[in-house]
Amino acid sequence: MGQITLTIDNDVENTIKQYAHAENLPPSLWLSQFIEQQIKPHQDWSPEIKALSGCWTDFPSLEEIRKSDNLDCQREPL
Repeated sequence: MGQITLTIDNDVENTIKQYAHAENLPPSLWLSQFIEQQIKPHQDWSPEIKALSGCWTDFPSLEEIRKSDNLDCQREPL
């Protein structure tokens, strides 16, 4: 297992210690698990899928979708 030395400010260190204490874990193990949770989901994506990120330039914005002049149909009573 590899080791990494990190320099973090005191506030971040205290926060890590608080979270680790709440889960009854040593801070290094808590931080290791946290980093793994942040990284692992993205490891399963193929390079082709990762390359698609941001490629849909013609997709309408939320404002464009919501400004439709079409009226909704009246709902049926329950």
